[in-house]
Amino acid sequence: MGLFDFIKSGATKQRDAQLQSIIEKQVRTLLGGTLVSLDDNDEVYIKEGYNKNLFVYMCVSFITRRASDIPIRLYRFTGTGQDEEITDSPILDLLERPNPYTDQKEFIEKSLGYYLLTGNNYTWKVHSTSDPNRPPLELHRLPSQFIDIKAGKSWAHPAKKYILRTFADVEFQADKVMHFRSPNYTFENGQYLYGQSPLKAALSALNQSNSTSEAFTKQAQNDGVKGLLMQRANSDVEPMTTQQLKDFKKQIKASLNGKDKRGLIEATNTAFDYIQLGLNAADMQLLESHKVGRNDICAIYGLNSMLFNDNSASTFNNLNEAKKSAYTDAIIPLLNNWLSKFNQDVVSKVDPNLYLKIDTSGIEELKADRAKLITSLSQAWWIPTSEKQRMSDYEPDGQLPEYLIPSGLFPIGGDDLPPIDEDIDKAIREFGVNKI
Repeated sequence: MGLFDFIKSGATKQRDAQLQSIIEKQVRTLLGGTLVSLDDNDEVYIKEGYNKNLFVYMCVSFITRRASDIPIRLYRFTGTGQDEEITDSPILDLLERPNPYTDQKEFIEKSLGYYLLTGNNYTWKVHSTSDPNRPPLELHRLPSQFIDIKAGKSWAHPAKKYILRTFADVEFQADKVMHFRSPNYTFENGQYLYGQSPLKAALSALNQSNSTSEAFTKQAQNDGVKGLLMQRANSDVEPMTTQQLKDFKKQIKASLNGKDKRGLIEATNTAFDYIQLGLNAADMQLLESHKVGRNDICAIYGLNSMLFNDNSASTFNNLNEAKKSAYTDAIIPLLNNWLSKFNQDVVSKVDPNLYLKIDTSGIEELKADRAKLITSLSQAWWIPTSEKQRMSDYEPDGQLPEYLIPSGLFPIGGDDLPPIDEDIDKAIREFGVNKI
């Protein structure tokens, strides 16, 4: 007897049909097969983040544009320690032109952009119906903010379908979609099936940054009038008429405006109250909040705020270090993670011995460190040449000997030493070498 039959028989004896329906619904939820909706709205991260917030836009663009410029090469694993580079393959053709409307740079840039904004990147793989073992014919990005996941019926198959919410829902089988996602430790209601957006953790910083930017905009729009000058209500003087107020404004403009009036003190025989419309002490805190929001958003993406006009501790060396750390801490790890998923879902399905790997040898910001490494390796004669090539991001070619011993060093034993002149040795011990 199956699980549903067992529940049905027990519920029929002890409970009514309504309670039975509730139990069955709960069991189906536990086993899977239900539509799992993301709690947070990814559209907010895109509209209020990338589309509206300057710092989110700059961080995401900085990472994705540079990552998409890094060359990607295809290798075949040989098991000998000297993998073979493949320069002609359908996989390279697919990566170069994923579909008729997208090239490699745009495809990688937008794929990583969706990941950085929503924590998810969905790629639809269009396979040949006649030869499913060939590489996909085309690759298409799916907008992650409009994707829902339908859970599978077991832990072994957590995702059954991906549903694109457009004018009419479009369903994609799970094996036809490459889902690259960030870790998500929220387990309730199947949330672990989705990646977590970095902006979810930085939501307060994002709201603060947007609010301060809006406040600055309002201040700038109101910059034409610095304050309001109003006649006191309890003054003994009769309120000005419309014509008198007009003439008074002309008089104020004539007596106060102009570079020749700078620093002068003007007097009036009427009691006035003044309301300042410019920045006050509280408004000045917006500047500090603006900096805090920028720094927090940059930190979420692993970037230094010096890359985006933060001159608080900016020097030439610090800026160079910030550029280098952007590659080592943000750009290269992200591209490697995406490429690992691409190898798993696309490349290995064609040939398990093939893999894609990025080539960082042309990155200017890393060349200084590579030069130091090569200088150090040149002195480490005990390290094999092939291993030195790997450590410096060069594929071993087998053209050089594995060990190159410096000519000034050679093995020597005690028997090989020349005989010691006892008289000279005694003189050196007694008088020193400079006195002989």
